[in-house]
Amino acid sequence: MTEPMDKKRKSVAWREYQEKVADLFRRMGCDAAVEETLEGARGKHEIDVVVRTTMAGLPIIWIVECKYWKTAVPKAQVLTLVQIAQDVGADRAFLLSEKGFQAGAVAVVRRANVSLTSLNELMAAAADSIADASIRQSLQVVKGIEDELRTVMFEQRPRNPPPPLLDETITLLGTCFEVTMAAMATMMLRFPVRLPQILTQTSPDRTSEPAEVAAAIVSTLAAIRPRFSALKAALSAARNLGFTNSTELARRVRELLAVGDTLLAEVDVGDAEEAKLRRALDVMSAIGDVLQALREIPSERAFSAVSAPRGDLLDGVYLWLADPARTANRWNELKASTERAIAKLEEATRTLSPSSAGPP
Repeated sequence: MTEPMDKKRKSVAWREYQEKVADLFRRMGCDAAVEETLEGARGKHEIDVVVRTTMAGLPIIWIVECKYWKTAVPKAQVLTLVQIAQDVGADRAFLLSEKGFQAGAVAVVRRANVSLTSLNELMAAAADSIADASIRQSLQVVKGIEDELRTVMFEQRPRNPPPPLLDETITLLGTCFEVTMAAMATMMLRFPVRLPQILTQTSPDRTSEPAEVAAAIVSTLAAIRPRFSALKAALSAARNLGFTNSTELARRVRELLAVGDTLLAEVDVGDAEEAKLRRALDVMSAIGDVLQALREIPSERAFSAVSAPRGDLLDGVYLWLADPARTANRWNELKASTERAIAKLEEATRTLSPSSAGPP
């Protein structure tokens, strides 16, 4: 299509105008391509902006011509667009001009599937569609984050003392719930809609404007993302530390059991037995430090597994070591029980390994 009022048709300003038009349709949830060539029944046509979308599951194609001119668009340009739309089988055509259209041009489209408008008018008309597309896209993002948070929440089931990351997990889950409720209410036209408040403290807290809901949701998502990333990083570090401490606990307990074995290997008296008991006390002190660190292990399964070796140590092995009348039968029972508890702990904490795929 020729452009008599502007010899430099493909000017920078004109290209920017095209991109703005394409971006508007993209924000409505459509695919938009700039300067695409379509082949029709009577030949090829270079279209300023080609828009593709679906309605009721059916593919839809719109074509847009951008007239960034200094004067109103005449009737001839409109007729040409009508013919191109018919030739390429477009479902709808748009002719955009910021300087308006001549009277004859307006008359041409009364019975044609062509809209004469401007970018500003199109933006105003599309505001609700843009808001709806933004809300639906945001809802998908929030759903993904919420699914991950539920897995994290299950991993950190409340206990005493509570897992250190539990509060942040609950806060982010609550914010995702706020976003979901605001999005669903807007899509169901249940106004006024309560805006998300937990992270952003939006003011006012309610609105009947879809665009304001969309903006509040986007703002809330911007606040959720870095905190969610930080939570995942902290949880990963806590898992790694839990795996390291669990491995260290197993090593130390086996070291203590080896000391106990030496007390039965031969009859010690005086300094020899005292040295072995001092060694046992040193190992017991190290075990105590590791058990304290494991109180903050994020995995509920691993946290529960820690209690088994702790009970065997405090109520069995430690008492046996302190008893001058130690017996081999009792030691063998305690050793076997403690080894089973350690094996259970190692199995429970295996999924905390840095090489493990995902949370337990």
